[in-house]
Amino acid sequence: DPARQARLREDVAAGLGKEIAAQRPETLVLSAVQLGQGLARRSELERLRDMLWGLSDDIRVVAHVDAPASLLARHYAAQVLEGRATGLEVELGLGTDWWEGALAATPAADPAAGIFAEVQGPAFWLDYERLASHWESVFGSGRVALRSTDDSLWGPGATEEIRAAFGIEPRIGKAEPATPPAAPSAAWLARGRAFNALTLRMLAQSDRVLPRPLQMRFMEEIRIDGEPVDPASLYRVSNRFGPMLARLERAHPGL
Repeated sequence: DPARQARLREDVAAGLGKEIAAQRPETLVLSAVQLGQGLARRSELERLRDMLWGLSDDIRVVAHVDAPASLLARHYAAQVLEGRATGLEVELGLGTDWWEGALAATPAADPAAGIFAEVQGPAFWLDYERLASHWESVFGSGRVALRSTDDSLWGPGATEEIRAAFGIEPRIGKAEPATPPAAPSAAWLARGRAFNALTLRMLAQSDRVLPRPLQMRFMEEIRIDGEPVDPASLYRVSNRFGPMLARLERAHPGL
């Protein structure tokens, strides 16, 4: 519903405006992984830009990324736990244009049938070069910075990365160390994928609905321990994006 979405944007912008007026920050950081993973159309970025321009005319975009194969393994696992019904053969079978191929392989959203694009679709944004140019086409050349991320962000030095990424000069202390969540096993994901495929067939053939809490309960019931998906098994993804990463490392000092 476009009207409802417009009202939601207005509410978000109004809420941010009130927060800024009350706190008067020198630097405002808005963090939302859904933006990078979900906004594939220029019109979507333009609406975001127009909303943010009401708050500031100095907008910079920072994307923390990892080795494509490692990030794909984690993202795929998260998708399966959310309801993805296809395997990694989808990504491994994409043609020469990863971005366009991934978007073409993404099904149209049909919430009533349990189909959500961000869950069922391949990760188009793993083409970091295209991702950066996509955002720069709307926010301006040089306004996008890519930075590496690894398990050090779970340690006390995370605040130093925050300072470096967002140009914060004052020290902001150290973070409390945290333990990264354990990756689900490949066996569990195989079970989950089969369950999701069966669920989608059921939803497509009836007027039943599967509430999210119930879906997660079923997924937990079929949990099985074991080794997670090995990023090394996705070497074709690493090989594909190797030249891209070399180019990006020269353009983005944070990588």
